[in-house]
Amino acid sequence: MLHGFVYKGLHELSLGNRTMLIAVDTEWARDKPFCLSFSSQPGTATVIRADQVQALTAFNEQLQEPETLTVLHNALYDLPVLAQMGVYPAKIADTMVMAYLLQDEPQALKQLAYRHCGMIMTDYKDMVEAKTEELALDYLLQIVSQPWPKPAPVLEWAKGEPKVRQPQNIQRKALRILKAGKDFALKWKTISEGKEIVEERLGPLRAGELCDIPHEDAVFYAARDADATIRIYPILWERIQSQGLEGTFWRDMRMLPMVINMMKNGILIDQEKFAELSQYFQTKMDQIQGRIQLQVGKLLDNKVVNPGSSQQMATLIYDKLELHLKGGKHKAKKGGKQKSTAAEVLKRYVGLHPVVKDIMDWRGYQKLKSTYADAIPKLVKEDGRIHTHLKVTRTSTGRLSSASPNLMAQPVRSEEGRRIRDCFIAAPGYVLVSGDYSAIEMKVVASESADGRMLEIFWSGGDIHTQTASDMFGIPTDKVDAKKHRYPAKRVGFGILYMITAEGLQRELAADGVDWTLQECEDKIKAWFRIYSGVADYMKRNGEFAKRYGYVKDMWGRRRYVPGIRSTNKWIRMEAERQAGNAPIQMGAQGIIKEAMGRLVPVYPDLGIKPLLQIHDEILWEMPEEMVSVALPIIEEIMCASVPSTFLAPVAVDFEIGKRWGSMKDY
Repeated sequence: MLHGFVYKGLHELSLGNRTMLIAVDTEWARDKPFCLSFSSQPGTATVIRADQVQALTAFNEQLQEPETLTVLHNALYDLPVLAQMGVYPAKIADTMVMAYLLQDEPQALKQLAYRHCGMIMTDYKDMVEAKTEELALDYLLQIVSQPWPKPAPVLEWAKGEPKVRQPQNIQRKALRILKAGKDFALKWKTISEGKEIVEERLGPLRAGELCDIPHEDAVFYAARDADATIRIYPILWERIQSQGLEGTFWRDMRMLPMVINMMKNGILIDQEKFAELSQYFQTKMDQIQGRIQLQVGKLLDNKVVNPGSSQQMATLIYDKLELHLKGGKHKAKKGGKQKSTAAEVLKRYVGLHPVVKDIMDWRGYQKLKSTYADAIPKLVKEDGRIHTHLKVTRTSTGRLSSASPNLMAQPVRSEEGRRIRDCFIAAPGYVLVSGDYSAIEMKVVASESADGRMLEIFWSGGDIHTQTASDMFGIPTDKVDAKKHRYPAKRVGFGILYMITAEGLQRELAADGVDWTLQECEDKIKAWFRIYSGVADYMKRNGEFAKRYGYVKDMWGRRRYVPGIRSTNKWIRMEAERQAGNAPIQMGAQGIIKEAMGRLVPVYPDLGIKPLLQIHDEILWEMPEEMVSVALPIIEEIMCASVPSTFLAPVAVDFEIGKRWGSMKDY
């Protein structure tokens, strides 16, 4: 039973100088830290309010001691909150990351505590639900008591045709929610139209928070999380040790401060450039739509053509033009009769009628406009920067992920897409610098497979894709054409790392204007494996290992479980085989850059440079122009030294520099 969760004074916080674990959790309310809780013994916890400065100072001194290990659950959230309270742990362990590495554990603290300790914990939403409903009721009463302007008509597409709809007045919507008599906050969240005018006048609906509920309840809730964390830590740590994941775990811990700095620093954007780009994309969409109207408008009874309408485009492609009868195949949407107009299906029809490429181009511009040019500026903070949310426990291969917005998915392959990246800029007096591991996944493969031919190319300083094209097509390297030979060879190589099929390779090449038959794709995949027979043997060994043990592991010891490898279902088994072949490569490469990030953590603050983002094999920095010549050699040395001592391939880092992310040049 939980006890001892009381506020303590400065003199009561001395925890001694012995080696100890201290589990810590934080709570947030009204846009600022509310309190922290800590526990060093299961069944007890102490809560310190954010305004108890002396107690926080004493607690910070304890966490700064080298013999103290601070255990957190979701350190990416807690560490910034602790920093705002003046608390900076010297060494941390994150139980969420432990659960993530083990893969068969839930990541949520309450679920872990219930599974391993039988603790039944109240959800935060349930704690504040009554107050949330009270606030929502008052909010809705304010809405119905005031007059609101009539909403503007909305143009919509229904069954492939434009329709004008008159939205309901927001006052009537609020009244309808009140008449329901319950779930006021939840129902208000479902309102999609009209909320903006209310929020301009009344502000957003505020949810209940810990500071709104009875003091004793708030203290109990806060203390409970620290107690749960101290209980589950030894259980998870024993499992980490039993699977040989200690090194992988501490590597992830060492790089967390850089990830937190990346989120804090953010990336400056050029808002005027974004607005110009949005207008440019709209103009291109209008031009393409007009061209489509002229081409096929008559086939659609001269109705307004909407390239974004799947139903209308399906009617055009399958019923009017009958492209599926002239080549390729169509797919019906799951659970429906409508034929697909998804991008991967339209790619098959590109050469059959010019309208197909126009549809794809229109949709491409529409995505650039809506997903990037229009959406990103809405997320800018007061400092003029975009602060993405990075996660370290989301991907199966150890890669970081990014959301709100996903800065890792900013367009890069097309010239038009790169215009988006040009809207991300360096501050005055600063430049953006990217440090990218050169061909690191290929080098991981070369090292792990000990493929003699691949290692020979890397150690001689040759370009792996040019040399592969030379061997694959049987021509001298000086005769290799960038588009005709090198690019397809590169796609084959990277495709093989992801266990691509001949059909998949054909579709991928066709999308980029390379017309290979299915037989040519099969032949080139076989040719690649003949050239790099050591890689073929390595992938075969990985598959056999996965079938025997149910998982694969990388050079660092990180595991990925592939239970589907033993499935009787062919497609599930094939997907598991693909994962088994690729996971050790991706995980190994990501381990290298994580090791580099951890080693850079104590270095970059003294150089006055800021990490902005990690994208797979690349780190993006913002640094004063005068520091470039000083910082880059140091970064390069650390990144190149971050491979295991057994790594067989040479490691190199390519740097680019510029004022805008999309137009950086080789340094």
